[in-house]
Amino acid sequence: MMSFTVTTSVAVTAVVVASTAEPEVSFTSVEVLGNTVYYETLVNDPDLTLESESLVLDVKSGLETFSFPLSLGITTGNFNIRYFNMEYELAIKGSQGYGKKTFATYNIISVSEPAARIMATHYTEERQAFTFTFDIFIFNPDLELLDITLFPSFAFSEPGEEGVVTEIIELPRINLEEGTNVCTLESIPTHASFVSLKIAGTKYDEEVILLDESIPLPSTFSSYIHAVGFSATSLSLVAEVFAPLLFEGTATLNLYEEETLIAAREFNVPYVDAEGEYIPPIFDFENLSVNTMYTAQIEIPYMNHIRKQNEVYKSELQNVYTAPYYSYNAEHILYENEMVYITLDVVDEGSIISGAYAECFARDEYGELVPMYINSFENVSATAGESNQYECMVFYTEQNIVEIRVYINKSYNYQYENELIYIVTI
Repeated sequence: MMSFTVTTSVAVTAVVVASTAEPEVSFTSVEVLGNTVYYETLVNDPDLTLESESLVLDVKSGLETFSFPLSLGITTGNFNIRYFNMEYELAIKGSQGYGKKTFATYNIISVSEPAARIMATHYTEERQAFTFTFDIFIFNPDLELLDITLFPSFAFSEPGEEGVVTEIIELPRINLEEGTNVCTLESIPTHASFVSLKIAGTKYDEEVILLDESIPLPSTFSSYIHAVGFSATSLSLVAEVFAPLLFEGTATLNLYEEETLIAAREFNVPYVDAEGEYIPPIFDFENLSVNTMYTAQIEIPYMNHIRKQNEVYKSELQNVYTAPYYSYNAEHILYENEMVYITLDVVDEGSIISGAYAECFARDEYGELVPMYINSFENVSATAGESNQYECMVFYTEQNIVEIRVYINKSYNYQYENELIYIVTI
């Protein structure tokens, strides 16, 4: 009897469906001033799920309906409405390919009462002072509010025993009228914390406040870059940043070679060490080229609250240098109960080493090392060339010296360092 085997093959196709993120849609600002509505919308669609031409802002009440086109990203604008004391619905709508969808709504009611709005803010900086210009619109129907006045001031903030202490400096008052007013404030110190604008009028002999707003001043920075250590192939750079009192952020120390970024170090501002002390950080850069000029720069990203945008402070470019080739060899002879004799041989192609010294330490009653005195090395074979020999004698028994640290004095292109090269333990 014959047997048959039937084999059936089934092809299986795996389908992977990539998930897409829903767009982020919101009203970031809506303000009503009389019968004018000011708006700002945000549409963030990283996976491009929206048909961009379908984006609209629909405005609807019981008596009127209209719409405005929107775009991806941030859209700002304004429009007028006809009726006071009526609710309007603002809706952001768009299509993802299968009909129009409502992504965000916002309800408003326009009220016919006095109001104030800062329409625009401009500033210039010169000689450590700001000059501000504010465009302020006053809505005062039927002129029912009298003596509308701007009360400007600025403030300094300083650390105190119980937190931040703020001192308010009042500026001359400015009378305002119905419509647009252009107001200028001069000589505001750049190290002030904020400008305060209060707008008020009177009605039936009572004060009516229309606006009371504090505007943080643009962050002003200064910085300092300096080489605190250098060799033929390395640099140690200190990066010091002076920032506004309340600023907290990050900074980056960039190192360039012929305009090419070769290294970057990020640090916090303000910088706090492990013991909670505010000190400028020091960063080491290794494996550099011998006798080469590099350029260092500090960058600090921050929010400009007046322009409402992210900006970056960039320090001036600072030239720093690795040294020409040099080498050294230190040795010592310990004479029991008498002295230590130390010799130092130096090869110095660029004549950057100007001398050497020995710092001598004893122990205090708690066993801690304390510096006692310094002995200078004597150059015993100056050849006016690359090679030099130095010597030094330390009589260690006189003050119970237990450790000697040997340093060489280096200078190159206005960079200075006392480099620790050798330690003698007695």
